[in-house]
Amino acid sequence: IDGSGFADVGDTYQLLDYHLTGGSAAIDAGTSSGAPSDDFDGEARPYNTLYDIGLDEFVDTDSDGLSDYEEELLGTNPGNTDSDGAGLTAGAGVNTPGTDPLDSDSDDDGLSDGAEVNTHSTDPLDDDSDDDGLSDGWEVANGTDPNVADAGADPDADGLTNAQEEANGTDPLD
Repeated sequence: IDGSGFADVGDTYQLLDYHLTGGSAAIDAGTSSGAPSDDFDGEARPYNTLYDIGLDEFVDTDSDGLSDYEEELLGTNPGNTDSDGAGLTAGAGVNTPGTDPLDSDSDDDGLSDGAEVNTHSTDPLDDDSDDDGLSDGWEVANGTDPNVADAGADPDADGLTNAQEEANGTDPLD
């Protein structure tokens, strides 16, 4: 457990205070029979048309997979699916291990976490996914492949490797 009130459970985080988290089997699995009209936070039941089992009613205003309560704890906006503009929903930002839902570029390589996950298949926590010494952002911006170790390649046959082109600020494809 860290200071945020979350416990690391494999690749996800789980609140340890009786609040439901996204994906819980208790969401929409209850009935109105004997159910209180409000949960223990004072949120109206049911949130949708079905009741949740337990003390908490799972409320996710922006439908990003994180409850409004979780978003409040994390500092993300419960009314905005992508609080940091990274191209990942806040739920995906939390559930992609290690990424920060409040930082659009967790590894500071110039590519948003969303672009790394959804477009380039690179690691949003590693600024050099192929470990060739060239940052993912530089490789994407200059037309080389951030998933292929190609620092020693010379695609434009000008006698300079990609690593030398990067150091010189020149174009590896021209």
